[in-house]
Amino acid sequence: PSLNASRIRWVVHLGRDESRRPRVKDGGSVGGRSRMRAARAALISKRSVAPRRVRAAMASGKDKADVQVDESLGLELVALENERGVGLIVGMAHFIKSVEDLQEALAGSVPNARFGVGFCEASGDRLVRWDGNVKDLAKLARDYAMQINCGHAFVCCVENCFPIHVLNAIKAVPEVATVYCATNNPVMIVVANATSKFHTGRGIMGIVDGRACVGVEEQEQQGGRRKLLQDVGLKFGPNYEK
Repeated sequence: PSLNASRIRWVVHLGRDESRRPRVKDGGSVGGRSRMRAARAALISKRSVAPRRVRAAMASGKDKADVQVDESLGLELVALENERGVGLIVGMAHFIKSVEDLQEALAGSVPNARFGVGFCEASGDRLVRWDGNVKDLAKLARDYAMQINCGHAFVCCVENCFPIHVLNAIKAVPEVATVYCATNNPVMIVVANATSKFHTGRGIMGIVDGRACVGVEEQEQQGGRRKLLQDVGLKFGPNYEK
């Protein structure tokens, strides 16, 4: 495909003084040294924009429009029903040591906490790595991670504590890149299935945590909220006695 002359000048003379650029009139041709620069600019443009497979086909004489590349992107919902009401923490980490470090963070945050960890490898063997200090929670985290099945996603299932008790410790784990949610609710995860010229994969696009609101709290509900926090030991009430 033909390249616009102004585009050619921009690629070749990127970072140079505007006044030193060669001037090309509309409909005119680029002559002399500028023609060489134009050819070099076209090559740079093809290398920077066209994917490797397309560049290889163009080098063999095919036009870019004749190269057929299948690409697709689809969305699906993965539902974690969480019938037991365990604490769920879903995030993204990296490196095979994630399972061990997440376990240490959980064990060091709350005494007697029960937990399981599942982690999806994105390369190599591409297995769901899993472990925990309680077998049923470890299996639950493993199964949830396999349901999600997105590269580098992890799931922590915790009991005998709330996610708020362990969340900062999990965020501080060096392998952890981000945390998508920390909840005791059922969760729906929006997952993208992507196919490109180079590989296929799955990634977490977002989280649907629990259900939608049905109204705004009144004064009575405000008092109930404060009492709940006192009952679970997260806030001291006005009548607290030492």
